[in-house]
Amino acid sequence: MLKLGEKSTFLSLLLIITFQRKHLVVSGNSMEPVLSHGDLVLYKRIRNWSNYPLEGRIVVVKNPFDGENLIIKRVYKETLYGIELRGENTKESTDSRHFGLLAKSQLYGIVENKISKLI
Repeated sequence: MLKLGEKSTFLSLLLIITFQRKHLVVSGNSMEPVLSHGDLVLYKRIRNWSNYPLEGRIVVVKNPFDGENLIIKRVYKETLYGIELRGENTKESTDSRHFGLLAKSQLYGIVENKISKLI
């Protein structure tokens, strides 16, 4: 499994420019210390999750409370009934402890890299 930050910043930016990866800016503290407010994350859009191992990966999902915004969480556990997501900073995170298990179809992508906030 890729550890965040292993790819070069240049390659990451190239993937964004060529539309091979999507990006998000982290908002909030729920994923600290792995991801901090203002970090840029690159994620790979995945459409077929059926045979994709997820446990332990950081993923992008549609927010189950509004269905439009995207959130970033770690897959804590996979079960027959769905996936359980958790934030790294459990005191600050709204995750599966609040909204329950999610179906794999609600997953949007897998985070592959981050570019730390410059300021």
